[in-house]
Amino acid sequence: MESKKNLSKMIKTFRPNNESICRMFCFPFAGGSASFYGEWSTILSRHGIEVCAIQLPGREDRIYETLLTNVDELASEVVEAMADYQDKPFVFFGHSMGTLICFEVARKLRAMNRREASILFISSGKAPQISPRRILHDLPKDDFLRKIKELGGTPDIIIENRDLSELYLPILRADFTLIETYQYVDSTPFQTKIVGYGGKMDKEVRYEDIVAWERHSHKPLPIKIYDGDHFYLRPYKESLLADIVTHVKMDLHEYFLT
Repeated sequence: MESKKNLSKMIKTFRPNNESICRMFCFPFAGGSASFYGEWSTILSRHGIEVCAIQLPGREDRIYETLLTNVDELASEVVEAMADYQDKPFVFFGHSMGTLICFEVARKLRAMNRREASILFISSGKAPQISPRRILHDLPKDDFLRKIKELGGTPDIIIENRDLSELYLPILRADFTLIETYQYVDSTPFQTKIVGYGGKMDKEVRYEDIVAWERHSHKPLPIKIYDGDHFYLRPYKESLLADIVTHVKMDLHEYFLT
């Protein structure tokens, strides 16, 4: 288990606001870090939503910490780090790998009878019961980097620059190991609403992969598909955040009216 000091770095709040009505915990994609969600805080803070991004070990200000390759272990650390963030309602947003992590964090919070997320926003992520269609994490370096480039999302300069690729390769391998070695265990659906997002041209996550999330909630599954690829959320950031705000204000209306 990480030390208390290191766990304090797990949650990065870009615009701390004690007056916020709720928090949105954002979980990163493979190779991603908390800073990806930094721009979101400016927009969402106007609506009373405080962005709290999850900073995984081994990147940015946690660069010298040990990378984790087990979803259960990682989810346990996130839950522990969230102990001081349960004083107001919160929602989860996960993109790609982040959908798997936030799903397991949500299950742990429920099992521990802690306050649960009011909404799970699932972006470009297959439902957890769907196994990976191909295994990448144990490929030779050149093959692995070529596949990563095909997936998109990782800047070409990182893949093509020898020094940068050497720095990021362990992070990417760890994250794909985490995804590809995950073993789903069935459980009862949430009372929490799940909202699905995806890109129409996504070659990795199909529409039916997102629809499959419906088995994990007793509530209907709204889905919105954008004219983009796996990383549709970059060009459609404003539209996506506007939709998130709509769902948050609708489901937590009693808090926004006070």
